[in-house]
Amino acid sequence: MYLHIGSGKNIVKEDIVGIFDIDTATVSSVSRSFIRKKERDKKIEYQDSDIPRSFIVCSREKKTTLTGRERLRNKKKDKRNHKENIYLSRISSTALRARAMSESYYDYDVTEENN
Repeated sequence: MYLHIGSGKNIVKEDIVGIFDIDTATVSSVSRSFIRKKERDKKIEYQDSDIPRSFIVCSREKKTTLTGRERLRNKKKDKRNHKENIYLSRISSTALRARAMSESYYDYDVTEENN
């Protein structure tokens, strides 16, 4: 299932770690430093020129042929197996959460259909 986050961008629902309101989440110094670090690493995506209202933290484990304990050991050793991104959206966190909880929203990636 996919979640439309605005500006024609869809993300896989299973990859979502959290949806946060940008105004309330950036009050904490921990979250501000997290966002700054991701910005330095060029892991933040925003396609719109409008002011962002929310951000979505996503994490995806890269495909591997390892299974079981080998996979767990490799995961602890090599952090490159994880792809972590932050997407900024002009849609409120409340609306994105409602979309994510809805089963009737997109079950396919509409951006791939246009190409």
